[in-house]
Amino acid sequence: MGKMIERKIAGGKLVQVEVESKNGVISSVRITGDFFMHPEHGLNRIEGALAGLSINEVHARMPGIFAKVGVECIGFSPNDISSMIMEAAARREEGD
Repeated sequence: MGKMIERKIAGGKLVQVEVESKNGVISSVRITGDFFMHPEHGLNRIEGALAGLSINEVHARMPGIFAKVGVECIGFSPNDISSMIMEAAARREEGD
């Protein structure tokens, strides 16, 4: 089981990110919460695009992933998600 980060984002939306990683590489990410994304199926594509990515690349690559998938986020930003992924992965690697 991965490490989960849960956060209320500015604007009041709850976002949860669960990350599975090993040796600094993401194997899976699950993003859930009370936010909106259009189109909704874009979330699965974002999660899939993160698999195999180095944790060190997440913050720099996240805006491009969102743009490539072509989704609009309502209630959070790509940077919110990348910060949460990096925090969850760091906790997992540390065994916290």
